[in-house]
Amino acid sequence: MSDKWRSGLKIAAQLLMCVVFVGLSVWGQRSTSWSRFGVECVGLVGVVFMLWLYNNTHR
Repeated sequence: MSDKWRSGLKIAAQLLMCVVFVGLSVWGQRSTSWSRFGVECVGLVGVVFMLWLYNNTHR
């Protein structure tokens, strides 16, 4: 597999992960319950992880 395809797949995977994590945060915010709060926290941790990953690769 060429480097161009590999970098394209990596960008697509990161974009998909970002959409999923933001979606979890938004979906968890819609109602007030402990389970939805947990889903929201998972989404927020995922977004923070994505930011940390980005900052480590672009120093």
